[in-house]
Amino acid sequence: MAEYPLLLILACVAFRDPRREGGDAFSWGPVALLGVLAIPVVGLLWVHSRTHSAIWDYGAHGWTVVCLVACIPFIRRPALLAMSASLMFLIGQQASSAHVTKAERTFFGVYRIITDAPPKWRFFFHGTTLHNIQSLEPGRAMIPVGYYHREGPIGGVFAAIDARHPPHDVGVLGLGAGGLICFGHPGQEWTFYEIDPEIERLARDRRYFTFLSGASARWRVRLGDARLCLKEDDLARYDLLIMDVFGSDAIPVHLMTREAFTLYQARLKKDGMLVIHISNNY
Repeated sequence: MAEYPLLLILACVAFRDPRREGGDAFSWGPVALLGVLAIPVVGLLWVHSRTHSAIWDYGAHGWTVVCLVACIPFIRRPALLAMSASLMFLIGQQASSAHVTKAERTFFGVYRIITDAPPKWRFFFHGTTLHNIQSLEPGRAMIPVGYYHREGPIGGVFAAIDARHPPHDVGVLGLGAGGLICFGHPGQEWTFYEIDPEIERLARDRRYFTFLSGASARWRVRLGDARLCLKEDDLARYDLLIMDVFGSDAIPVHLMTREAFTLYQARLKKDGMLVIHISNNY
């Protein structure tokens, strides 16, 4: 997850100005400046490690800008330029991962589970997309929040289908942390289609999220490509089929074809409903 800053730091080390001949003359001035810059950085890191204080959150971004500006005088001094860049990325990384509870990378992207401080909410990110939020307050874990709250569009969908089909079968393309099952009821059958086994492992782990373990509806997870799994099911069994597989910049095109929608229709009951979450940067 650190490839990008590491490559930039190495590029600074390798930089040579073609207009200059010979090596850089050594000077204690830039070194002293870097030392002065490093003192508050180390202090902020120490405060953050001991207290998780908001001092870090307020100060980190300002010092990131300071270190960025400090790179300018060192533009022709590769070693000092790399040191300044390292300080900048160190601060930025700590600021962005101050409350990261878990981070994983798979073929399908980077997943982060973030807990705020003091612990009140837990967030599940895939890349830059926030997929689920769960309250950590007693008695509130199964209350849907985020874009899947009860007063939002999905809440209206479930209210309508609950009135028509109690109980009903639900299929969901894309598991995330399993937050949609907050809308489940006893007697229902839910099937999540998920391509990444790591997502299922994180969603099942009660140290991170308890949507699945606290669900009142029965549920299962089908691992594999959703289109292939739906084709294998070969039954028109769903009252509600939800497609929630868009990331911030990745649309699985094979799930958006005419043939795919024909398959979705074939897996819905006669008066079943297909819901598509289309939020995406593009």
